[in-house]
Amino acid sequence: MRQVLFLSLIALCGFFISGSVSAQDAEIEEVVVKGKVLQSDQVNALKTPTPIINVPQSLTIVTDDEMLEKGMRSIGDIIRYTPGVNTSQGEGHRDAVVFRGVRSTADFFQDGARDDVQYYRSLYNVEQVEILRGPNALLFGRGGTGGALNRVTKKAMVGDDFRTVNLGMDSFGAFDVAADINMDMGDTMALRINVQAILLKIIEITMKATD
Repeated sequence: MRQVLFLSLIALCGFFISGSVSAQDAEIEEVVVKGKVLQSDQVNALKTPTPIINVPQSLTIVTDDEMLEKGMRSIGDIIRYTPGVNTSQGEGHRDAVVFRGVRSTADFFQDGARDDVQYYRSLYNVEQVEILRGPNALLFGRGGTGGALNRVTKKAMVGDDFRTVNLGMDSFGAFDVAADINMDMGDTMALRINVQAILLKIIEITMKATD
């Protein structure tokens, strides 16, 4: 009886040894893990990136996902969704914003730098739009007392490759196409290209006086 038990133990040990050797010989699939930093909610319109909770002003932030979801294609479209801010037509079709009743064409910023040139601002290369309501002379110097509008441009994204194309047309015959291309160029480098082409149709209106 003891001899049978002894032989059984030897066979069992041999089974476990064989199983462990087979497990060691098996190929293990390589897993590559890439880490990314999660950017916290912050506003860039205060010269330096600042957490939203530390901004002592009324603030509205519109992201590029919201712009795409709601079909926003201009600063005027964003303002229509912003409380306390209205839009008006500036001379030469430039952007003009009314902050809390104060009309301004100079309180525009891009990445925190003043951008008060008189032109129409598209959103094709914008990551988010930040609208501050209230006086801001302490940060930006000259300007209106109603508020400020800052556009944050898109930045290259390391570890990601994508290409998107957007087409647009309005009822007056205007047509535009915009492309957003991000190319990963290594562990620490990336290239992002944003381009837009706009074709406008000029409508001539003739008014005649009648007796």
